[in-house]
Amino acid sequence: MKFNMTDRKCWHPFFGHGFSNQEQLPPSCQESRLLYKEPNDAFGAELEIEILESLKTSIRSWRSVPSTFNNDISTGLSMILGELEERKLNGLKVLPTAKYYKRIEGLCEGKRIVGFSLHFPFSSVTEIVQSIQSTSIHESKHPNVEFSIAVKVVGYPSNLYSVWVFVASQIPD
Repeated sequence: MKFNMTDRKCWHPFFGHGFSNQEQLPPSCQESRLLYKEPNDAFGAELEIEILESLKTSIRSWRSVPSTFNNDISTGLSMILGELEERKLNGLKVLPTAKYYKRIEGLCEGKRIVGFSLHFPFSSVTEIVQSIQSTSIHESKHPNVEFSIAVKVVGYPSNLYSVWVFVASQIPD
């Protein structure tokens, strides 16, 4: 295949000589003005709750022993997710997860914490749950393991949603 635009043997005009006048061209199928719907913040808030509850329910079902969740650490992780979205939106480098742990250090005294943040363009709750399951964080065998989950959904025009999930497990030192 040749991409030499000056070689007339390789290229043929889409419209023949009869369409040399602009008025004779068929109308464009492109909208003259693109309209975008405003983000639906209420749906975003509902989606946050649905993802969070789905993840908690899923973690409980994946484990053969009862699972507990630490809401204090989850609240601290939620604040981190807002900053992650801001950094991503402004083209700033997202810092390594360990840098963000300093914000919740006081809540983690006497515990060893393992966790990470994941970013998704929203397509379905099922895909997000499957992605979290594939990390295997729920497979901790420690009898006193606690989990923390934070979810942040940010809406953008035309029903686009950016989803951040922070999942962590804590075990006593």
